[in-house]
Amino acid sequence: MGLGFQQSEGPLLETEFWNADVLFMPQDHPARSIHDALSVEGAPE
Repeated sequence: MGLGFQQSEGPLLETEFWNADVLFMPQDHPARSIHDALSVEGAPE
């Protein structure tokens, strides 16, 4: 039984650029708080 959803493929983690900057989210927006975002340093493996 199909419910009309489509499975999408993409990266498991997304950069802050694609999560907030592209959406023109202000730097002081509550969604940018430490509790809503995870920062990972270093190059991807």
